[in-house]
Amino acid sequence: MANGQVTVLLNSGIDAFTNLYDVHLSFPGAIPVLMYPAPTDLAGYSYSVRAMGFNPPELSAQTYQSDYKTIQLTRQAAKIIGDRTFNIEFRLDSGFLLYEDLMQWKHLWVDPSGEGNMQPGSLSDDIGTNTPVIGDNRYGQVTVVAYSVSTPLDGYSDPSTVDSSAYVAAEWVFSDVVCNKVGVPNFQRAGSDSVTVTAEFLFGRYIEPFSPVNPISSPISPIQVPPPLTGESSS
Repeated sequence: MANGQVTVLLNSGIDAFTNLYDVHLSFPGAIPVLMYPAPTDLAGYSYSVRAMGFNPPELSAQTYQSDYKTIQLTRQAAKIIGDRTFNIEFRLDSGFLLYEDLMQWKHLWVDPSGEGNMQPGSLSDDIGTNTPVIGDNRYGQVTVVAYSVSTPLDGYSDPSTVDSSAYVAAEWVFSDVVCNKVGVPNFQRAGSDSVTVTAEFLFGRYIEPFSPVNPISSPISPIQVPPPLTGESSS
């Protein structure tokens, strides 16, 4: 006898939830982080708890139309497209330390104060890697992890070990990150809401979830050259 609809639903598995995530910020080494100076285990989570949400960008292949007689196919072109930017809305702390940390990150590249100061060449040289100990490092890293609820929600691993955590179901890693905008607080007399700003970040390298490049990867093999069609030479 086939399973009924209730049985199927009860065995459909646990859903993923939008609130089970963390956003870990690794600030450039040139910034003396104020809010939670390293090495503080709370730093990653304290920044993350103030991140109001995250919508990861998606890069994809450009497509084009190929026509022949009565048919038309959509094919992938030899170009990866998509904006290498993302926004994060933050709820600020009362001391504005998070705001100052983000502004320092922005000021590594542009500070419009006074006569205006700017360091040209972002994402065009090797000013620094993501290693925090490099004093002149101007790039940061942002890692977003989504958690599985297949285990009890009694706590998660230290942010420094999220890549190997059994709780992490998916991970997005953005490297060579530049803070382009921090956002401006909106003050008003009426009401008493928490202060938020929306920061804009640019990035260079990117690792999608379940990529063979990602530490948390799927068992799918890397992209390989397909075998030749019947009658074709493999040379």
